[in-house]
Amino acid sequence: MTNFGLFALERFVNEKIEIDGGLRLDAKNIEIHRPDMNYSTRINRNDIDYLGLSGSLGMKYHWSEQFENHLILARAFRAPGANELYSNGVHHGAGAYEIGNPNLRGETAYNISLNTLYTVNQWAFELGLYANSIHDFIYLKPLVERGRATYVTTVRGSFPAFAYEQIDATFKGIDAQVNFKASERWSFQQKTSLVYAFDEKNHVYMVNIPANRYEYLIRHQFPKNKHYVSVGLTQVARQTRVEKNSDYSPPPAGYFLLEANWGMSIKAFDMGISVKNALNQAYRDYLNRFRYYADDQGINVSLRLSYRFS
Repeated sequence: MTNFGLFALERFVNEKIEIDGGLRLDAKNIEIHRPDMNYSTRINRNDIDYLGLSGSLGMKYHWSEQFENHLILARAFRAPGANELYSNGVHHGAGAYEIGNPNLRGETAYNISLNTLYTVNQWAFELGLYANSIHDFIYLKPLVERGRATYVTTVRGSFPAFAYEQIDATFKGIDAQVNFKASERWSFQQKTSLVYAFDEKNHVYMVNIPANRYEYLIRHQFPKNKHYVSVGLTQVARQTRVEKNSDYSPPPAGYFLLEANWGMSIKAFDMGISVKNALNQAYRDYLNRFRYYADDQGINVSLRLSYRFS
């Protein structure tokens, strides 16, 4: 596989406005040698070339010291990967049988996003809106039609099957964040992420799109040694924007996860403890394909120790 890229960037900045622009030309060649069939001594050679142009134009406008907007317009190109073209076997990392499509074309996306940042006293607000239209979106879709599921049986067992196909898709969403600094020691944070994805070709919602997600965090900062403790709560809703009988199992129930963190610095040493799913909640995440078989990870404790050499 050979990749070649050529790009150009330009930027303009003054007291009120910042403008960034860029263009990129990508060329990709994939050369594949594969047997005609399993255990065959006849080797087929495939040589495919992709060429695509990407570009972006971004503007940041400072209305005041407390208020600014970011606007980004972009066109992006992505060539398919070798696995998307020629996979035909068990993906052991996902417990699924994946089937590639050698006729895939490159994706072309047209994106627009608007971010607003506003700070006042102890409050900081950020709101991001985006809309993406992707032509020839490469989509790994479950082989389930009208509730009839296809399983592929191998010497390792039977697996749910997924095939790569191309559709025209739209993605729209909101990312929001609120920070409140109650004092020098106490701070609060809330994050919201909403994604709406639609298959424009077949006029249906898409499978394996993140559900609504909300995060809450309380942090206490001690006056010495960058010492802090924090407690967080993550809320993930059930995914309701998906077609009935379009997957091997319906979206799992929503869930709440509690986490706790501690950290401090002593001279050149940084140390910390992070506890995820602190209540050992049994749950299944919609984006994890192991949800077909088992619950997600339980309580997880991580220890961190690092040394700064300079």
